[in-house]
Amino acid sequence: MNNLSIIENGLIPVYQSDKGTKLVNMRELHAWLEVGRDFSTWVKDRIEKYDFIENQDFMLFTNSGENSEGRPRTDYIFKLEPAKEIAMVENNEKGKEIRRYFIKVEEKFKQQSIDYSKLSPELQMVSHLLMASAKLEAKVERLETTTQTIKDTMAELPKDQWRKWVNSSLGEIGIRLGNKGQNHEDLRSDSYKLLEEKAGADLSTRLRNGRKRLEDAGATKTAQKEYCKLDCIEEDKRLKEIYTGIIKELRIKHLA
Repeated sequence: MNNLSIIENGLIPVYQSDKGTKLVNMRELHAWLEVGRDFSTWVKDRIEKYDFIENQDFMLFTNSGENSEGRPRTDYIFKLEPAKEIAMVENNEKGKEIRRYFIKVEEKFKQQSIDYSKLSPELQMVSHLLMASAKLEAKVERLETTTQTIKDTMAELPKDQWRKWVNSSLGEIGIRLGNKGQNHEDLRSDSYKLLEEKAGADLSTRLRNGRKRLEDAGATKTAQKEYCKLDCIEEDKRLKEIYTGIIKELRIKHLA
């Protein structure tokens, strides 16, 4: 972590690598969020649940400190975008506040651009040509991204990947809608409402019935509590097919 520099030090530090990547130390984010779970369990759960990928979304560093068991401490350094997603899914005031802070940091550095009026006429002309070329490349890249998103969305999913696909899709859409104030859990609730309207189903009733079945079967209180509406959907072939269609529509609408 020696090659990281602090570029913003508001609610928590935001770092920058020598390549210009904006980064967040997850221990510092965990402390700010006041999660209530130990750091190691919390961060590993978030990585698994939302399919974050090492060396793509985050990096691991072993430092000279020690964890609670006396072993060398591992730091998780996340890129700013996935860190913002984690803050968003906490679904509390602390999470909302830190997400707004991250957005302001992003906007601040986007606005730090060159004052082209101070360049010579020749350099201004070259700059305009480069910007026009960049805009054309951006349009082509956008078209390629749209095409790929549609292909990925319509591709058949392995059965054991359905739940992860739903969660990661809602996470991606939540990030895209983040600047519009769309909360991740609100987005999930809206998708359930769409399902209830299309399928004529009452997920709250199904949830109560499902938890009662678990109770009658002798399941633990934890198992009963963890049983959720997504479980209700996954257990019903018709609901699962309709909900899959809803998520695909949302992906194409917001990500393509």
